[in-house]
Amino acid sequence: MWVTLQLTFWLTPIIYNDTMIPERWRWLVVYNPLARIMLYSRQVLIYAEFPDWVGVLKTSLVALSVAIVGWFSFQRLQLRVVEHY
Repeated sequence: MWVTLQLTFWLTPIIYNDTMIPERWRWLVVYNPLARIMLYSRQVLIYAEFPDWVGVLKTSLVALSVAIVGWFSFQRLQLRVVEHY
């Protein structure tokens, strides 16, 4: 779990461009929904371009799917989750 979280963190191009990643590892960025969100945000805010709507739709569907799976998992495991305040 922690390895996946760390890998996702470092594969999200926030302070670097995704073209700086070697070609053989670029497929990991393509399947990272956070990387796509950063790309589309950069296109709108910095380059003043509209992002590809198909890509935005795919990214939104993946993010929604992850949220739904997380919600169902939490509902199923809620009694075993320890909450810290």
